[in-house]
This record gives sequence, structure tokens and C-alpha cells, in this order.
Amino acid sequence: MEDIMQVGNMNIKFDRIELAFPLEAPTDEIPEEYRCLNNSEIHVLPKKIRQKLEDFDQKVISFIEESMDSSFGTDQQILGIVKQDEDEFERFLEKLNQYREEYFELRDEILSQYDTLVENFISFFVDACVKKEYREKARASLKENIPSKEEYGDSFVLSVEEKDME
Repeated sequence: MEDIMQVGNMNIKFDRIELAFPLEAPTDEIPEEYRCLNNSEIHVLPKKIRQKLEDFDQKVISFIEESMDSSFGTDQQILGIVKQDEDEFERFLEKLNQYREEYFELRDEILSQYDTLVENFISFFVDACVKKEYREKARASLKENIPSKEEYGDSFVLSVEEKDME
């Protein structure tokens, strides 16, 4: 997930690693009636935690959009012009800083259980989907492809920086 929003002469970057992997079944080899995986993803984080993050994302994006005169964009970028005077803009930045603190509290909550979440994910996935004789290799492969606790923590960004107006 990465959103870079331009608000007046400010860039707001909102980002983190999404802990999901595509599942691609060899659909050509499986008869249509037996296909159960089509462009699916498996997630390291449980649904409850993902939902908290998604709700937070939407709250921040809605706040920023409501603070603009006009906006347009795609899933990746929202562009707009801030409609506030200087005092209102200071309150906007203050509220955004409150959201940043809340974002990092969410991150810290996840990081406090990260190792357990990763181990549970690997165990559940490997035990359910991999034949016994291949499980150790599958566990090692998954561990290698999941970001470390530090990498995941460092991926959380909610920053505001002034940009040059040209």
C-alpha cells in the first residue's frame, strides 16, 4: 500500500508493506469444477488486524479529502488544494500528527505480536496446504519471503514534507 497525496505545497506519504502473497493455482491442469483458487491472496496478518489497518487507512484518507476544496485521483494518488487559512492549516497538520501517532501505535501493537503472527501463519498454511515431506522446505521458503519484524516496522510511514512549488 502506498499513497502519496499532494495537499497544497505539501506531500503526504502514507505507506506500509502489505503482508500478502498471491496464490496461483496451475489452473490449466485442474478441471474447471475443481478450481477453488483463482487469483487469491494469503495474508500473514489475521483478518481482524487487517481490518483495523484498512479502517485506519480509510479514516486518514477521508480526513485529507475532506480538507480539500477539490480532489481527483486514483487508488494510488489524491491531488487537491487545501481550503484552510493558516490557522485551519495548522489544525490540519496537528490532526494529521495525531493520526501519525495512532498509526505508529497500531504498528507497535502488531510488532508486539509479530513473531507469533508469522509463526502461526506459517504453521497454519504449511500444515493445511503442504504434504508432510515438503513442510520443512516450505516453512523455510515462507520465512525467507516474509519481511523481518524490523523491515515491517520500518515500512510504516505517515509523513508530511514541503515540496517546491514551480
